[in-house]
Amino acid sequence: YSLSNDKRHLWNRVHDQLGCAMAWTHANIAARGGDAKRLALRGGSAGGNLSLNAAYMANAGTLRSICGGTIPRVRSVAPVYPGVDLVAIYNNPYPGTASDLRRMAGQYTGGTPTQFPERYAAVANATHISPAAPPTLIFMSEHDHLVPLESMQKFAAQIQKAGIFTQTISIPFAEHGFDISG
Repeated sequence: YSLSNDKRHLWNRVHDQLGCAMAWTHANIAARGGDAKRLALRGGSAGGNLSLNAAYMANAGTLRSICGGTIPRVRSVAPVYPGVDLVAIYNNPYPGTASDLRRMAGQYTGGTPTQFPERYAAVANATHISPAAPPTLIFMSEHDHLVPLESMQKFAAQIQKAGIFTQTISIPFAEHGFDISG
């Protein structure tokens, strides 16, 4: 997916790009020995947010593709320390990262949660919860200085309440990027 910057705020384009990638996968997976009926998505951090939204939207029939094609249903999704709530990330007060988090959220959406609440809502994972959502396995880092643990826990509770099969794995003492940095 395309990355946002100070001049390009792509909060409303990346989902359609992911829809294109999923449509391409649907059209080409069999030729590569795969099965479109067994598609699972995984992503970390911002990719965790996007994998959840793509899976939930695909299964609800609301994901679009910028390149046409058939978007397959997703059988499961497994985000790692997902940025489920961009408002919580924007408001994260941690001294070492707070200004960077606000800058990144602003680049993605074009402003603050107060300026653009509808944009922040559009990318929030809770917005896309529906009965069609696939089983979800969430990996949470308990000492995450970028994505507040409480936001991941709240989202997990919301999808469980909605009847989505949910499992969480909480990694004690883990920081954001634990799977990369150790």
